[in-house]
Amino acid sequence: MKTFSGYVVEQDLEQIDISEGIFGNILTSVKKGLNRFITFMKNAISKLGFGSQKKFSISSLVGTHISEKILDNYDLTSRIGYYHEHCVAYDMARILRETGFNVLNQPPSLLNKRQSEKDKIDKNRLKFKLAQRKNIDKELKRAEVGAELVAQKIIDDVKKIDDILLMEFEIIHTGVSAMGVAKEDVELVVRKKDTQEVIDDVKASLKAYKKPSINLSNKTFASFMNGVLFPKTDLRGKAYLSTFMANNPQYETLVQQMSFYSDEWKKNKKEKGRPYANKVMNNQKGFQVIRNGLLLNIFDEAYKKDKRGINERIITNLGLDGADDVYMAIGTEVKDMKIVSSRSSKAFQKLYDSVKKEFTIRFIIPEDENIAACKMELIDNDTQEVLLKTTFSFKEGDIFVQFLDMKQILDDDDV
Repeated sequence: MKTFSGYVVEQDLEQIDISEGIFGNILTSVKKGLNRFITFMKNAISKLGFGSQKKFSISSLVGTHISEKILDNYDLTSRIGYYHEHCVAYDMARILRETGFNVLNQPPSLLNKRQSEKDKIDKNRLKFKLAQRKNIDKELKRAEVGAELVAQKIIDDVKKIDDILLMEFEIIHTGVSAMGVAKEDVELVVRKKDTQEVIDDVKASLKAYKKPSINLSNKTFASFMNGVLFPKTDLRGKAYLSTFMANNPQYETLVQQMSFYSDEWKKNKKEKGRPYANKVMNNQKGFQVIRNGLLLNIFDEAYKKDKRGINERIITNLGLDGADDVYMAIGTEVKDMKIVSSRSSKAFQKLYDSVKKEFTIRFIIPEDENIAACKMELIDNDTQEVLLKTTFSFKEGDIFVQFLDMKQILDDDDV
């Protein structure tokens, strides 16, 4: 991120240093209060309950030079400070929206408001003191560039807050009129969605579950090989398998056998329906052929050669690398639903931390040959503790689903 010190922006005629001129004094004041403002904001947002909100005055941070009386007298320092407030408000909303957060303001509204305040300076140049007029363009530019840096700094810190994705934002203007001049305070409103809204959002993203057993991954055996057992390539499906067999002839017969059952399932499903296709597959134990070929034969050799790489890809495939925030609504009735957040759940954090350890993957194949489902365990190399256990379910041709039982996580969070 760009820093405040010595920041220079190219203009048509010359370079602009935002630490100079009238805005330089405003920026000095802003920088002094910025860390306190961010700390206060982060603490307040972290404590928000579902359905509650908190207002933060942008004016109190950047508007120390402003009074309605001086605004009426066209003092450039106050006007630039006031314009800077509206620039910060606009840039905060813009950056929040670009980052993926929900901003209630319609996109043109804050831009129009910022332009309105700029016009009050630009179109009234003759009302300012003669000595100030020549610097108006540079001061406007400094206010705009400085605002983007202030807004970015605030948002960079705010987006680290737990459950920030459950928040929505709005910029409001509140004010009174004095001497015919409206002096509005600019405020940022942060609201945490209520429980029902969170549940609706989670359902919309397909992360709502009636039971605590959740679907972490859906893969075909080809896509599991291409990206999990082996590094990801641009090839897909049959094209990948053909290349794989050419490079690994020892597996040609096995992959052809796995593909036979997959292709036959698809053919039977198309001609006679899903129940019939599954019945044939179960009778032939085709799911078990795919399972054993993939998770025992091919996995065993690949794991000896690239244990670290496979471990990393397994964790990424399951979404347990912490790269994305996870929100789930678990339960059947709204009043009994449990909202689980990967940011604020202590058990989730424990899970994330545990899979960062050195571990070994172990597949547990059932002794009953009629059962296709199997377990995968991650075993801590030092303690031999089971860090994570998931279930592989084979039900749709060559597609298998990996489930994680969240009951332990839910119980740990309730402690």
